[in-house]
Amino acid sequence: MHDPGFLTPPSLPPILIVGCGVIGLSTAIFLQDKGYSVHIITKALPSESTSATAAAIWLPFKVEPQQLVNQWSRQSYDIFEDLAQQDNTGVSMI
Repeated sequence: MHDPGFLTPPSLPPILIVGCGVIGLSTAIFLQDKGYSVHIITKALPSESTSATAAAIWLPFKVEPQQLVNQWSRQSYDIFEDLAQQDNTGVSMI
């Protein structure tokens, strides 16, 4: 039987992440959890990146549209808060 296409979900495109600091690795894990095939290219391993020793202050800055920024910010904060509850993430909230 011929599949007309609308019965089969489209395949997810492969994703290439540049860099393996905290943002690159977090993005890769998030996308893998959603079913994407993820590849990372980097010039330094995570332990040799700025993320290994840097602290971060998280705050959306000069981003529009405000309504979406508020939504994205709330979702991001909730994820960071969840990561801070886990012992093996290295994320803490102060």
